[in-house]
Amino acid sequence: MVLIIAAAILVLAIAFFQVLQGIFSALIMAILAVLCAALSFAVYPLVAELLYTTQPAHADALAIIATFILPLLALRILIDRFIPGNVVLGVWADRVAGGILGILTES
Repeated sequence: MVLIIAAAILVLAIAFFQVLQGIFSALIMAILAVLCAALSFAVYPLVAELLYTTQPAHADALAIIATFILPLLALRILIDRFIPGNVVLGVWADRVAGGILGILTES
């Protein structure tokens, strides 16, 4: 029960952050999350094999987290460098769409 509540709070916190960032940033993050999830599921068995000698109990979890988080951070930093500005819409459209995309990013 505690884990479910913690996960729900995490999803809501990320959705709130995406509301503050706006629709453009939330859309970029949603696209990057899908791409990194696909990459992670394709590559993590190879990385897990390397970790089985040192961390056999946690190799799969560490591999899937690392192959998701590291490319996501690298791509987000790269995109923020290439696209420094933001698309500005109306305040409510920007916040509502940003929140929806933030929830979709974490789903």
